[in-house]
Amino acid sequence: MSAALEKLRPLTKGGSMTMLALDQRGSLKTIIANGGDESTIADSRLVEFKAAAAEILSPLASAVLLDSGFGRKAMGLLPAGTPLILSADKFDQAPGGPVERSVLDPAVTPALIDDCKAVAIKLLVIWTQGSGADFRRDLVAQFVALARKTGRISLVEGIVRDANGAKFKTAREHGEAVIAAARELVEPGPDVYKAEVPGYLPGQLGDVPHFAGKLTQAIAQPWVVLSNGVAAPDFPEAVRLSCGGGASGFLAGRAIWADAAAQFDPRAALQRESLPRLQSLVEIVRSSKRQAASA
Repeated sequence: MSAALEKLRPLTKGGSMTMLALDQRGSLKTIIANGGDESTIADSRLVEFKAAAAEILSPLASAVLLDSGFGRKAMGLLPAGTPLILSADKFDQAPGGPVERSVLDPAVTPALIDDCKAVAIKLLVIWTQGSGADFRRDLVAQFVALARKTGRISLVEGIVRDANGAKFKTAREHGEAVIAAARELVEPGPDVYKAEVPGYLPGQLGDVPHFAGKLTQAIAQPWVVLSNGVAAPDFPEAVRLSCGGGASGFLAGRAIWADAAAQFDPRAALQRESLPRLQSLVEIVRSSKRQAASA
């Protein structure tokens, strides 16, 4: 095993990256509100949902992504030996809206990373077509430097937008943008890249294998898929196709637990729906890994 892959061993279980994301903040209030007034959602609801999800789901995950603002209680409920990935990003995000911009959170210091006992840190970056490259390059470089200074694994997540800040309208445009963003954002040398399912639009998965393969060829780093923007029923197949094209797994949240978060009794929904859903996704990744090994 290469030194680069050996470094990533803490994020794997059974040799696969099957990681659970629970670091959502403003967007989690929107999910819990479920079309209602999110200003009525107390911060304590976020804290308690994250704690419940961590307690119920994390035993199946190879690592869990949490934020230090609302996720400290959840961190305390992770099973012994379950690795923590700490969010190191801070967002500009209007209530109910998408993330417009991210920066490196000044609160995420080496002391905080040590206190949380994180094995890795993660940075989300909004990639806008045709602008902002210098800002993004400096941002990712600062983040990678923090990870190296603290001896942690670094994960960079790219969310792609067109020149007007909107989502791409065709699968081809989306796939090409995901690849262009990945090439740019890995230049400073993060250890893992977290990508949108390349070439995906809701209900349209036909181009995913092609663009997943192109993404694997485009960057040296292992990459995993996220679930934001993917319709929950599409996500298992999106994971299977992405892994078939070279993805190393997933780091996902919404497609696993968003419907549970909006329930009156989220714990019951997490047990009944989210847990088997995560188990199925884990098996998809492991099956893809076995098929690749035997090919």
